[in-house]
Amino acid sequence: MIKRTVLPIVFCFATTLVGCGDGQGGPPPPSTSASSLAPSTAAESKTLAKMSIDASGTAMFDMKAPLENIKGTVKGFGGDIDVELSDLTKSRGEITIDITTLETHTFGEDDKDKTQTQHAHTWLEVGEKTAADKKSQFKTAKFAIREVVNVSQADVTKMSGDSRNVTLTAKGDFLLHGRSVSLSLDLSCAFLFEGDKLKGISIKSAKPATVNLKAHAVEARNDAGEAVIAKTLELFGSKVADDASVTFEAMARPRGEKGLMPSPPATATAAATTSAAATATAAPGK
Repeated sequence: MIKRTVLPIVFCFATTLVGCGDGQGGPPPPSTSASSLAPSTAAESKTLAKMSIDASGTAMFDMKAPLENIKGTVKGFGGDIDVELSDLTKSRGEITIDITTLETHTFGEDDKDKTQTQHAHTWLEVGEKTAADKKSQFKTAKFAIREVVNVSQADVTKMSGDSRNVTLTAKGDFLLHGRSVSLSLDLSCAFLFEGDKLKGISIKSAKPATVNLKAHAVEARNDAGEAVIAKTLELFGSKVADDASVTFEAMARPRGEKGLMPSPPATATAAATTSAAATATAAPGK
């Protein structure tokens, strides 16, 4: 039986095709069925830095729903990005996240959180009892960078210091549970140098991204993989919103390099975040 304590998490992170929220939120944003995303690479140049996303990254999701403040984390980062240091707008790449690492921390009680996590995996079709082919198909979420805009400083090579802080917006395609949607991420990036050598990039959300959950076509399911839409409506109906607030932190290192990642100074992160806030405040229509 699916319990009241475990159902909301899926509405908050991966939700359903059926109606949620107050019924006035309108349809979900356009999405397309996809098993993968087209490659996103930058043109070769002398100032192109080929970077790999370190597995240590963490995404945090939070949804202050009427029933519960549902929250949790997803880890297992990966992917490659091509960073054009002389013109960041030409940067491209792909970031991946392993959905099987999703954990909920809603209750602060191990048993309840563990049970809620197991049910979330089942609804996302990456649970222990999910068929192997389905689990393989849906276990990885991907964000392919197609465009970089709103860059506070486009040419990192003209900046100085060990930590060079830039804010930008990365636009692209976000793939989750076989559905791709357009997504924009406002980011604070600290480019970490040792002399003239780039040692790493700290990448953080400058502000939360809003993910519309119904757009990813995830239906409520039981352990047998059968949809339980009627039960979902019975328990929640209009009591759970459609959107999740998501932030993340990740590190990128030169492709092929191993060892400890450099840590950006706390002041650098604060400066980048402050710059992002100032840009958002000054922007027309904000």
